[in-house]
Amino acid sequence: MKKFCGVYGGWELLIAGLVLLFQSVMNILFMQLYFLAEAKRLALFSGALVNSYCLFVLVLPVLMEKIEILKGERLLDFLDVSAGEGRLTFPVLSGFLGEQALGGFLGTVLILTGRTVLEWGGAVVAGIYCFVVLGFAMGITSMSLFRFVLCFSSKHWSVYGFAAFASLSIMICFFMVGVKSVA
Repeated sequence: MKKFCGVYGGWELLIAGLVLLFQSVMNILFMQLYFLAEAKRLALFSGALVNSYCLFVLVLPVLMEKIEILKGERLLDFLDVSAGEGRLTFPVLSGFLGEQALGGFLGTVLILTGRTVLEWGGAVVAGIYCFVVLGFAMGITSMSLFRFVLCFSSKHWSVYGFAAFASLSIMICFFMVGVKSVA
């Protein structure tokens, strides 16, 4: 199938359609549930957050094409990603743990500042703020997880699987500790 606008092929169009369907259903649910419960502010916040994520998913193929134009090598150099030849050393482990702690800290910042942003800027601004902060936190922790697990890609599948599961568990725990510490 020929790509639409140079970016969207068959699978991308299917995913975009599913995202738009999900977004429509969620917007209808927000309107019905929250407006009937007279929680207009919560409806606006939830709508802004979900619509921001859906918009990001829809724009992602375009962003990926723009990143490919920037030459993948520069991006991989910036992320310090080796071609699966990485060794597990103390700096790699401490870097991973530090980046996971940063993601947990961003979760703490989100909880501590979210209410202030909601009162200051309104529900829509707070929804977009949560999208941005969560996006940074998930981006940092996910790239850190990717870089760490890459050290085990040349090992036996059981070692790789254990390392991937353990590091994913660490990532989730750091984020949850950061959020629960202030919730």
